[in-house]
Amino acid sequence: MPADFPVSSHICIIREFKEQEKQQPASRGKLTTTKGKSGRLDTVKEKSYFVENIREKHKAAYQPWTPKLDDELTVMYCEGVNVRDMGKHFGRTRGAIKARIDKLGLEEIYG
Repeated sequence: MPADFPVSSHICIIREFKEQEKQQPASRGKLTTTKGKSGRLDTVKEKSYFVENIREKHKAAYQPWTPKLDDELTVMYCEGVNVRDMGKHFGRTRGAIKARIDKLGLEEIYG
């Protein structure tokens, strides 16, 4: 709690963190504490990944899907191509391919 924070009977401090605990990474991202414009401490969660690093392995990661790519994915899905091979073909992660298949409803349409 900041030293200049107003005292209130409604606020109960459960645990105070040591400075080194504030700097330890969280399970997904790193928590950092900075002093905001108001003088209060703000906790910010930083990304634990960078798109550039992911694109080293998956060239089209986080690129928008186009109708042409959707059509190509649909054809490959209907032909029974596995998700791993589709991921390699499109330069995307398996999770991205599965998410797109779900979004397009290909399982419900073509089962």
